[in-house]
Amino acid sequence: GLSLASVRPHLLHYVQAHVGRHLPIQAVPVSDGLGFSCDGHRVFLPARLCEFGDARDALSYRVRAAMAAGFVEFGSFDLDLEKLALSSDGEASEGDLEGLCGQFRFPFTIRCLFERFERVRVEQALRHTYPGLSRDLDLWKAGLVEKRGQAGPSGNPIDGILEDMERIWLGADGVHPKAQAWMKAANSRLGHGVPVEETARLVLETAPHLMDLFDDNSAEPGPVPRSLDLALEERRSSEQAMDRRLREIRSELRQADIESPIEGIRAALERRSDGPGEAYSEVLDFLRRNPPPDGGLVDEVAPRDVGDSASHLSPIGDALQPEGGVLYREWDEEIQDYRPSWVRVVERPLQGGDAGFAQRTQAEHGRHIEALRRRFEALRPENFRRVRAQVHGDELDLDRVVEAWVETRSGRAPGERIYSQTRRLERSVAVALLVDLSSSTNEPARFGGKRIIDVEKEALMVTAEALQALGDPFAIYGFSGFSREEVAFFTAKEFGAAYDAQVRARIGGLGFQMENRDGAAIRHAGEKLLAQPAKTRVLFLVSDGKPLDCGCPKYQDAYAQADTRMALIELRAKGIKAFCITVDPKGADYLSDVYGGGNYTVVDDVERLPVQLPQFYQRIAT
Repeated sequence: GLSLASVRPHLLHYVQAHVGRHLPIQAVPVSDGLGFSCDGHRVFLPARLCEFGDARDALSYRVRAAMAAGFVEFGSFDLDLEKLALSSDGEASEGDLEGLCGQFRFPFTIRCLFERFERVRVEQALRHTYPGLSRDLDLWKAGLVEKRGQAGPSGNPIDGILEDMERIWLGADGVHPKAQAWMKAANSRLGHGVPVEETARLVLETAPHLMDLFDDNSAEPGPVPRSLDLALEERRSSEQAMDRRLREIRSELRQADIESPIEGIRAALERRSDGPGEAYSEVLDFLRRNPPPDGGLVDEVAPRDVGDSASHLSPIGDALQPEGGVLYREWDEEIQDYRPSWVRVVERPLQGGDAGFAQRTQAEHGRHIEALRRRFEALRPENFRRVRAQVHGDELDLDRVVEAWVETRSGRAPGERIYSQTRRLERSVAVALLVDLSSSTNEPARFGGKRIIDVEKEALMVTAEALQALGDPFAIYGFSGFSREEVAFFTAKEFGAAYDAQVRARIGGLGFQMENRDGAAIRHAGEKLLAQPAKTRVLFLVSDGKPLDCGCPKYQDAYAQADTRMALIELRAKGIKAFCITVDPKGADYLSDVYGGGNYTVVDDVERLPVQLPQFYQRIAT
């Protein structure tokens, strides 16, 4: 089939040409009905189409986009109930349309009826305004009629009539007399130039007859679809209640004077632990059973309100630095554009740690560390190298002098590259090791084994010992967070800092935190790498799974992976290499799309990570 992602850039321009402004296009996994809709602010299209298996799939996307945008272009959401002598109690975001549907017992059903009629009016306006679109509309409709075939049995009279109205609009024969009569009236009354209020009048005339079918069980056997509207009402009420609870939690977190994000969330949950819902008790129980480790305490940086004044902001690469953090943009795959200054990264230098961790790691991996040191020391370049055949130099290159003499004796112009130079060689590589500290790293690496976070720390320490022997400047960072309000960026070792017992203790003090918003952390680590004078800059990300931030429902799956991919594209455009090492057994399913082939590896046995990470470094950065 054809994916929406592959045609979205074209469709965004196409829709903007119709409506005169940017209108985001959002994918829906399963298309209902004809597979297009619009809420006045966004266009909804199927995530993938495979209706015809040929070029008509692209045509289907274009026609659907034109129809969906037509609801905005031709004023479907500009309904004025005062012209119909009706009052509106609907939501302001959708004008008076909700008010129209709210005049009846089951507003969702009336909304479906309105859309059936409004398609007729919008289509006629499109055909008149864009004559070239008529051929595409005819081809698309004919293809759908042929693909769908004859009408099947309907579950109830309401669905039967609405589905029949849809088939009649496509050009098929109707089977319900009422649907035929109502669509005939729509075709005669809703031509080009007719305002949306005429559609509303037709709805007001037709809706009472449709509502009668809810109480008329004799019209056709089958259940009356009261449950559909009732279920939607229950779902809407549930979502509104959830929104209220989330706003209350955020308000409490902003008002609480707590020393750490986890403590703040724990305190907010404790205050609400007697409230309704299982989510609070479940998360609270998780936090109590899995407290942060004693090591890895940080100097807290209290977030401040940046406000609207630009005086609080200073540029850092593609980011803005307010007081208390750095604001980075984030890529939104749905709108094919960046959300500017969208996510805050707060640096938290690590203090203290676990001094015994280095001793335990040395005892377990000492032999391997010594072998790596010898191998990496052998990679150090010689201090000086003789470069021959230069135009200028400190000595004559005798071989080139003889060649020049021969050329002169032969009557040819001699070459000018007759000198040699002694050049000092320096290895110019800077490396940032970035480790995922999400809560999932608290899980066992394998049954009866270490935790993933412990294995990650061992790998960091073994690699750091090898880098110390090689002499490459390196930094060690960890990241976690919760929501776009704060991505915590932990510093165990900064560039230029000595690798000593204190740094080893900080590595030992790294502990699991909450979520992993990879895009922001990658961008921040990239800015630190760009500040290094090295010719080769490398970012290694050690992770245990997909990017995910449950504090922001949007940052997961396709959105999170697209933002991470765009962050990596930005790094490569600036000359930074990026490589991911994951212990997720399903990593191959998504890492190729995010990092690109050859820029990632999946470690089957997580406990081999301390051995394999230095090997990957030697292959990528040497």
